[in-house]
Amino acid sequence: MPEAAFQKSTVREYFEFVRPTAFAVLNRLHAGVALAGLGIPSVCIGTDTRMLMAQSVGLPVFFVRDVSAGKILAAVATLAKKRTAESARLLALRASTFDRYQAILAPWLGANHS
Repeated sequence: MPEAAFQKSTVREYFEFVRPTAFAVLNRLHAGVALAGLGIPSVCIGTDTRMLMAQSVGLPVFFVRDVSAGKILAAVATLAKKRTAESARLLALRASTFDRYQAILAPWLGANHS
């Protein structure tokens, strides 16, 4: 039986626990962005401007008062169909974002951190 609730001691334990996840449906938008960084697509349901954070990485986002079970299921079906491509897109976005930040910060980090 899958664990319905869990508590991990470290970030590493948490990421090891979620890594095999195919996709997620979340109302915690920060978790959606964290999972995106692992290449795990999510459907995010929110109530405020934090939804913009999930939208900025291209995740499907719904305002809680406007969403229905049918809309969520349709978004999940879409993610399931294109899971491999979406995971690759999210991982490429993570890599390009890291490269951009590294280039921006390079003058202050020095040669030892590139």
